Amino acid sequence: YQMAQPESIEGISTEQFDRVMRTNLYGMFWITKNALPLLPEGGVVLNTTSVQAYQPGPHLLDYAMTKAAIVNFTQNLAQFLAERRIRVNAVAP
Repeated sequence: YQMAQPESIEGISTEQFDRVMRTNLYGMFWITKNALPLLPEGGVVLNTTSVQAYQPGPHLLDYAMTKAAIVNFTQNLAQFLAERRIRVNAVAP
């Protein structure tokens, strides 16, 4: 989820920040957590991130933060699920 951004961090409201976090991070976490028991050995988890995770723009602060967190979540989850031979990757369109 990406909203039009104010000119600075001071303009990001608590409501906007929470909505971006809930949509982009909480959603991915809870979907993954609930899907894992259904994934067979050798399965695949494919997350969607953004180029903003690697090259953040100054006017997408909260959005870019969530996309960078998804990269970290993906890398950590890949290590966690390696024993089950479940591959975890992310694409950044």
